[in-house]
Amino acid sequence: WSSDVCSSDLFHEHSGEKFDPKLITDNDNIVVKVHLDDWKKMYENEEFFSFFDKKISITRKNIDEQSASFLNATKTKNFIKPYIFDTKLIENNLIEYEGFKKWFTEANHIIKNLNGFTHITYEDIYYEKNK
Repeated sequence: WSSDVCSSDLFHEHSGEKFDPKLITDNDNIVVKVHLDDWKKMYENEEFFSFFDKKISITRKNIDEQSASFLNATKTKNFIKPYIFDTKLIENNLIEYEGFKKWFTEANHIIKNLNGFTHITYEDIYYEKNK
């Protein structure tokens, strides 16, 4: 989406491609999407972020919904299409659901403490957009 709207190239770190800093230094208007686990595995130092003039983090305020959504996505292999959530999914996978809640809470804490980022939430974008 941002690639189309911003007229920029999009590099998606989760795709398995190896990030090449020349992508940034040799081009303008590059958008890079990096998931926290990918960044932690591949870029444990701040050098990666030094290539960008703007850095935006997106987290969730509602960890319960985030965990339920991720549980649904992992169980149904549906990460993109709309769905109707069945609460029995949580009941039948309570340990996994609680593990996701713990992981997302810790991840959001790390993300919110990254310096030099503009921090926004999913809820800011989708629910509170008119505020």
